[in-house]
Amino acid sequence: KVLREPDIAMENTTQLFLGTRFNCNKCHDHPFERWTKDQHWQLAGFFAQVDRKDVAGSKKMPARRGMKAKSPPAYEEVIGDAAKGEAVDPEGNQYEPGFPFEHEGEIPAKASRRVQLARWLTDPKNPYFARSYVNRLWSYFLGIGLIEPVDDIRASNPSTFPALLDHLTKKFIAEGFDVRGTMRRICQ
Repeated sequence: KVLREPDIAMENTTQLFLGTRFNCNKCHDHPFERWTKDQHWQLAGFFAQVDRKDVAGSKKMPARRGMKAKSPPAYEEVIGDAAKGEAVDPEGNQYEPGFPFEHEGEIPAKASRRVQLARWLTDPKNPYFARSYVNRLWSYFLGIGLIEPVDDIRASNPSTFPALLDHLTKKFIAEGFDVRGTMRRICQ
């Protein structure tokens, strides 16, 4: 079994952890940003071997506003033939997992796709994760991010205070992603 739409899981992940909306380049190269269609589907390849399964023993969530009751989904990695777990675009092209920009950090080749993706996302050299996280923390405390909306960090949507965001981001990385330290810094 493979997730039928690994691109949806990937889009949610990039929007939440990188502050990047990676859905415009699903069908074509992004017209205003540097993201390409190939990058979209390569990144989706990290989710191609993941299957959704209900959590054993969990209670069904109550129905709301005419909707049927659902069980909360859990994600479980499917171990199997890698050739059967590649991302496939609407035209039927298969894509092996790949990162949308150069990665200088060390990622063990034998690690699962999920581990590889997590290492890449949280690598100090990833220019998006720390910036997105700091921007989100700022918005939690002050009601608005230094970049708004908080999940739309791109060249054509600059920060209202770029020097402040850069300073907080550099400190966050230098301190090993110390969330409490960053929260103290914002509040002071």
